[in-house]
Amino acid sequence: MRNDESFVLFYETTVRKAEKHDFIQEPSLSRKHKEPNYSILQYLDGTTSAVANCTHATPPDYFRRIYFEANDCIIVAPCFDVFATMETLLLKAIAGEEINDELALMHSRYADDVDATALKTELLVFKQIFKEKPNHFDDILKAMEEATSETRLLFPNVMIIIQLLLINPATSATPERSFSVAEESRPGCDQP
Repeated sequence: MRNDESFVLFYETTVRKAEKHDFIQEPSLSRKHKEPNYSILQYLDGTTSAVANCTHATPPDYFRRIYFEANDCIIVAPCFDVFATMETLLLKAIAGEEINDELALMHSRYADDVDATALKTELLVFKQIFKEKPNHFDDILKAMEEATSETRLLFPNVMIIIQLLLINPATSATPERSFSVAEESRPGCDQP
């Protein structure tokens, strides 16, 4: 998963999926700015330093660096487990499996966002809209995109979970500021 071939596949798949939604813009480069020269772990423990301006020739060059750092963070990040549990909650509920542990996590981590009691009731009805058991989150997302707005209104807590799963990486400014990979994989960056 942490190689150039995986990145190219991921990038191309993401761009293809984004083209299906008119509200998602094509990847582009942001303005030039001074980027940090540290990993997220260095940012968290306070041992950071700055480097000269970094430029990237194309959007894939820029996002490649982010992809590798994100992979590194996901492997060690405790929040990955939370988001994996949210996906598991939806899949298990649709399959009619036991979901008490997943509901307990939602209640403990997202009590301000999700009503766990109402969510449990919603999930009992939610599984009825699926003719076939979904294999992964993309199947659930597709079903909800194809559902009428009235149907989506029946599942406000489920929709919150779907939104959390969709926007999680994009809402964290700290990882975005601190993404970096080995110096040899940073084309166009001047070394300190």
